[in-house]
Parts: sequence; structure tokens; C-alpha cells
Amino acid sequence: MVTQHFETMVVRGKSDEIGAELSNQDASIEDMTGYITRMGGKLRTTLVEGEWVSYTFVVPSHWVGRLYERFLSFGFRAKIEYQSLWYGLVDDA
Repeated sequence: MVTQHFETMVVRGKSDEIGAELSNQDASIEDMTGYITRMGGKLRTTLVEGEWVSYTFVVPSHWVGRLYERFLSFGFRAKIEYQSLWYGLVDDA
């Protein structure tokens, strides 16, 4: 039996557009949430902190590189926890 490993990715965006009509940020996060769900992951939490919104995703470990690149294409820099095997490989590259 193969065990699936997961990593945590955190993405931050401005909250001042939240509540407005669908913004590019909202559409991007909605698109990425669907994509991550199809890959076997999920959106764990959405946290509003002042002017920032943090989205925490749990993603399959073997998709981290591809998801990181896809977030970059939307203008987001995803952060990876330092315990991750991917830390330093995609984060701050």
C-alpha cells in the first residue's frame, strides 16, 4: 500500500478586494482551489488579518512544484513550511 504525503502551502493576498465583485484575486483563488481539489488536496483555512487574507492549502507532496509554479502564474508567491522536503527548492527560489 502506498501512503500519500501532504504538504501545507500558504498564499496571501490583499483583503481590500474581498466583498467587491469577483476580482482577479478571487477568481485566481477559486480556480486554484478547484485545481488543488482535483489533484487530491483541499483549502484548509481562509484567515483575514487586517488588510491581508491568508489561504492555507493542503496539497499532495508530489504536486508541490507544479502548484507553486501555477500560483506564480497568477501572481502569488506560495510559502512552504520549513519542515517540508520542498522547502528551499521552490520557496524563495
